[in-house]
Amino acid sequence: SCIHIPNFVTIPENTDKLEILTLLKNAKIRFPIVCKPIVAHGSSLSHTMCIIFNEAGLKDLNSPCVAQQFINHNAELFKCDEKMPVAVIPDDIIISNIVRKLRTSLGLKLLGVDVIIDNITGLHYIIDINFFPGYDGFPNFFTSLLRLFYQVIEGKRGECLEEINGNHQNGVAINGINHNEVASQSSG
Repeated sequence: SCIHIPNFVTIPENTDKLEILTLLKNAKIRFPIVCKPIVAHGSSLSHTMCIIFNEAGLKDLNSPCVAQQFINHNAELFKCDEKMPVAVIPDDIIISNIVRKLRTSLGLKLLGVDVIIDNITGLHYIIDINFFPGYDGFPNFFTSLLRLFYQVIEGKRGECLEEINGNHQNGVAINGINHNEVASQSSG
């Protein structure tokens, strides 16, 4: 599979060092680790994180947090959307497939995905999914957003027309409107 996620574990608030080490071991996470706060988008804390290189560094851990296996990626982070990756990515097809699968499985139209590429193995790792991402640097964002709105509206209109055609095949008029006639005029 082309989609990978680094091993991670949630560290509850006030967890002692021994418990943290046990949680890391059970999740198959070794040092170095990346620790990220458990804070939703919109908070200034949502993007603060630290790298902990060894057991002694656990004193700097602010819980609750998510501890994730560090993947060496040469400090390159790719913020991606299905249509247009913001940065030049070695394999746009893999990225496009990742985002398309996530959009389908999560049922979302707008989302951003942060992807890193392991500099040794070349594997692609999803490290964050943003349900309402910023679109700074996204070429022609407003044009793309309007196109998405149009597609959603047309899709809903198409679903309604299919339902009308399916439920009113004999030209049944409701409130004086012949829905077969309206549907055939709208679609043709």
